[in-house]
Amino acid sequence: IEARPFATSAKLVARRPVKSAPSLRTVPAFSIESLQKNTLVMGPPKAQKHKHLLQQKATSFRMYYDRGDLPIKMEYLTGGDKIAWTVDIDKLDYGLYLPLFFDGLSEIRHPYKTYARQGVQDLISHGGDKIYPVIPQLIIPIKNALNTRHIEVMC
Repeated sequence: IEARPFATSAKLVARRPVKSAPSLRTVPAFSIESLQKNTLVMGPPKAQKHKHLLQQKATSFRMYYDRGDLPIKMEYLTGGDKIAWTVDIDKLDYGLYLPLFFDGLSEIRHPYKTYARQGVQDLISHGGDKIYPVIPQLIIPIKNALNTRHIEVMC
């Protein structure tokens, strides 16, 4: 066995040409470049969170509630919160209040969501024939609520 000093063997190793891996270019999918050598095809873009989930615009329901224009107040009971109507529910203008409460269904903050959900339930259960002429006005608020893509609102 031939013994070489370490310095000489290190120089020999350094002189040898080292084959490096070819550098890969990243190219878009379904392009002519993706058929070329030494290319890496980009994957699909990552799904991003919807920007409108982060910032919710104020609904007309919230505006009316903050001004005090809605004929409701909160009753705090042991079984849960419930709304009390300050005006007889049968004497309400369903053309005004039912679309407002449906618009409030897109709210996710307390007390707006509680008022809106309970208000819709009360108005529909006591409405009877007053609901039918208002149905076309409810389509847009329902669509807006579904477009929030917030699970609590959609379910």
